[in-house]
Amino acid sequence: AIAATRQAIAQGVPGVLGIHLEGPYLSPARKGTHDAHKFRLPDAHEIAVDTSLDNGVTLITLAPERVPLDDIRAFVAGGAIVFAGHTAASYEQARDGIAAGVSGFTHLYNA
Repeated sequence: AIAATRQAIAQGVPGVLGIHLEGPYLSPARKGTHDAHKFRLPDAHEIAVDTSLDNGVTLITLAPERVPLDDIRAFVAGGAIVFAGHTAASYEQARDGIAAGVSGFTHLYNA
């Protein structure tokens, strides 16, 4: 998906401004229509790939109670905008995620 987005931006496809990666770093308790069997934690390689879009916006939705805070920081350092979503985070976990770089929310209260 990132390679296709990169190509679309390079070709000037109208309306393609970036990519929203909604998963696979989500909470099974708030999976919505996502397949929880595909959920996982990011590793260094995935963080590098997920933040590799040179032009355009990369938005990553994740569950801050599942993703290590250092990984959230790495996504942000790589240029991604990180939102919390599909999450069962407690107040403290959400607060810690925000301190690590979470700057918005996806599907608040409905997934």
